Amino acid sequence: SATQCFIYSVTNWNTPHIFDMSAAVSLIMLCEKHFLMVDTNGVGIYSYEGRPISSPRFQGLRAEFLNVNTMALSNDCVAILDASDRKKVRCFDTQAGRPMQELPPAKLDIVQLALSQHARGVSERRLAYIDRNRDLYLCAVMPQPGMARRQFKLQTQVDTIAWNDKADMLCAIADSRFICWYYPNVASIDRDLLPQTMAIQDATEFGKVPQLLAFHGARATVRRADGALLTAQISPYPLMLHALVGAAPPRWDEAQKLCRHAKDDRLWAVLAATAVQANNLDAAEIAFAAIKEVDKLQFMLHIKSLATDTQRQAELMLYRRCPDEAEAILLQAQPPLVFHAIKLNIRLFRCEHGVDIRLFLEREVECTLQIGRAHV
Repeated sequence: SATQCFIYSVTNWNTPHIFDMSAAVSLIMLCEKHFLMVDTNGVGIYSYEGRPISSPRFQGLRAEFLNVNTMALSNDCVAILDASDRKKVRCFDTQAGRPMQELPPAKLDIVQLALSQHARGVSERRLAYIDRNRDLYLCAVMPQPGMARRQFKLQTQVDTIAWNDKADMLCAIADSRFICWYYPNVASIDRDLLPQTMAIQDATEFGKVPQLLAFHGARATVRRADGALLTAQISPYPLMLHALVGAAPPRWDEAQKLCRHAKDDRLWAVLAATAVQANNLDAAEIAFAAIKEVDKLQFMLHIKSLATDTQRQAELMLYRRCPDEAEAILLQAQPPLVFHAIKLNIRLFRCEHGVDIRLFLEREVECTLQIGRAHV
């Protein structure tokens, strides 16, 4: 109402939680654990018992410009588009309201952003946004240690996007097509698998300028320009696969049985990407063999034949097209695997980089010898 907020549980409509408000509310956004309200005083995050949690703020925040397209909320992060520079997205911790690590700016002004809802922590949280050119990009809110902060372009001519509430899946309406990425994070693992993890349907019935309202389970709700609500359906198997892979511990054998039962190469591609992400080489080997990716299968077999876990981690990082991170893993080992780092650069035809490592090693050895002589 104008002065109070009522919070109802869908299982009990008799006794709501009620608390007073100091200003008129212009926007309400919900996620699994808490909700967000925007008023003339700024942004406030509340629990579903009506308890204030935090109030993210930054210099230049203008509440009158905030709407469903310029804000995104998840269990551990809230993303706000900077009105003074629409190429920047500011992320805040929902519990304390503290600003998080600044995201790299976009190339063009951002018109819509969305945060993934199903993640096991802020390190796995993903931010998707559409820029002024209607291109869809994906980036990590907090990348894993050693991973570069990169942005991946997923699609062009995108009208609207929405994340799934049960799994790490993203859907969009682009160029009169309904597109669902069963595992969009595959862009940071192996971009070659990205087309194999997409489900595409005709979306001409949604008309021009549609809006994705929600993506619950295997059903997406779309609002047309005339206000009519329509639904788009996807296969239930990807949700089941994500549930098996995301279990604690992951149920890889059952996930493989599901893929064999469904007989869908897109599920095998998702299984391959998640297995590489979890460093499960056995499951990745079976999945790559099922989709007939011979070169990737051979590389998995090569990684399994390596002697140490450090070398396997470096080769997996190299598979993800992160050569600098792979080199850092080898050089930070105890003792440093300098020879393998030089050999890695030679394989990548980065000979000058390998020479730099050799010169660095020679200087380290010379300094060690000088310290030893001085001590003697």
